[in-house]
This record gives sequence, C-alpha cells and structure tokens, in this order.
Amino acid sequence: MQTGVTIHPLRLAAARLVWLAHTGVTGWLLLGPLLPHRAAAWALVVGNPLIHLQWRAFGDRCLLTILEERLRGATFERRAAVVDGDEPVGFVAETLSRALGRPVTHGFANVLSYGVLWAGFAIAVVRLAFARA
Repeated sequence: MQTGVTIHPLRLAAARLVWLAHTGVTGWLLLGPLLPHRAAAWALVVGNPLIHLQWRAFGDRCLLTILEERLRGATFERRAAVVDGDEPVGFVAETLSRALGRPVTHGFANVLSYGVLWAGFAIAVVRLAFARA
C-alpha cells in the first residue's frame, strides 16, 4: 500500500468486502469437498479449474487479491508488504502468517493453495464417479 495517500472510506469498505468474499471462497475450497451434496461436488469440479485458470492468467495471483490491493491503493506490479526480499505476499500467505505468527513465503502459499485446489477437485470427481444415481 502506498504511504501518505488517503484512501476513501468507501474504497476501504469495498476492500473489506472483497477480503470477506475471498475468505468465503477459501473456506469453500477447504470445506466444499466434505459436503455430501452432489451440487457441491459439481461446483468444485467446474469451479476449481476456473480458479486455476484465473491464477495462471494473473501470474499466480488471485483476481480477488489484485482487486483488494487496488482498492487499498496498491498496484498490481508491486506490493509494499514483501517476504524474502522481492517476493509479493498474497492472500493465503498473509492469512497463514497471521494465523501462525510467523512469515509464510508466497511460494509455500502457492504450493499449499494448488494442493488444496486439486485435492478438492479430485475428491469431488471421485465422489461423483462413485455416487449412486
């Protein structure tokens, strides 16, 4: 975030709403595979590849992270908060850092994110494949 720049309160409120939506999506990725409903499994089978595509399109960054940063006054190219020198910190790394009380690298957060994404996808595919009609 840029220092010395005043951000309009509505932009900050919008950034908080984006953060809340991002938290909801992350919760869905974690808990969705545990739900017993076929609709939940289908949502994961369709949604998880779409999430992967947007991560790839934005250089391993989530569109919601970019939107939140822009609302808070940061740019896509550079964030003020960095870990390990030059590395930008994303939503998952920041959330894990706060939860663990220690820095988490963007690389580790990416590996964890991709693991959760594709494990949830695989669980959903298996559940649909072996579900009773």
